[in-house]
Amino acid sequence: MEASTQTTRYRYLHEMPCGDSETEGEPETIFFPSILYDKIKDGCHRLEGKVALIEGGGKGLGRAVAVQFAREGAEVAILFNDDGIEARETANMISGYGKQALLLYCDVTREDGCKQSVDKTISKFGKIDILVNNAALENIVPQYYLVNHAIPHLAAGSSIINTSTEEAIIDFTKALSSLLIKKGIRVNAVAPGAIWNQAMKEDTGMTIQEVADFGKDALMGYAAHPADIAPCYIFLASEDAAFISGEILHPNGGTAMTS
Repeated sequence: MEASTQTTRYRYLHEMPCGDSETEGEPETIFFPSILYDKIKDGCHRLEGKVALIEGGGKGLGRAVAVQFAREGAEVAILFNDDGIEARETANMISGYGKQALLLYCDVTREDGCKQSVDKTISKFGKIDILVNNAALENIVPQYYLVNHAIPHLAAGSSIINTSTEEAIIDFTKALSSLLIKKGIRVNAVAPGAIWNQAMKEDTGMTIQEVADFGKDALMGYAAHPADIAPCYIFLASEDAAFISGEILHPNGGTAMTS
């Protein structure tokens, strides 16, 4: 049985769960895209001197954002809520750019944990310029906790970037932008489409056909890699987006959005 594959500009990992080689019968093959977090080695110094606090920065899209922020010159603090193995892997990637990531275990559903994480970031780096809310939670409360405790440390020119397609968080983003815009703090959001992530690669729970079809509803015909989406965060965090606040970026492979 031959599984259909997606077209993408990135290389693929060819995994064969049924059979030892391509010549041994007709194994059910699955083509998983490699999980990329960076695309080039040299950044453009767009975040030089900035400090970023990234919720959910240990893996997936958060990892891609953290690594590419470091590539652009930022110091990075990463919040994680698991055993920390993946967060340490992310820190190793960041070290390739001469940066030492601050790893902070944090249950973002607890306000005291969010406050402690903000305080530890300030203690380490002396400031916060960029707050990225990226945990895969539909609950808006954790984002409120982090924002509430980070705002006193955000100066004019700072940026808050939320990740979500949830309407409540989109509304929160726009309302917060209106509230903070006079202070020179910009608030935007990224609402991505289908993204390949490490969890899917390791244990999808999906059929071969579901994997092959993942992301095909996008007009470009395939799902994004984390490295495809991370540049949206670099843009919104940088001075290139100095006149942008209250906006939602939709990196979704060409699907037209009405809001």
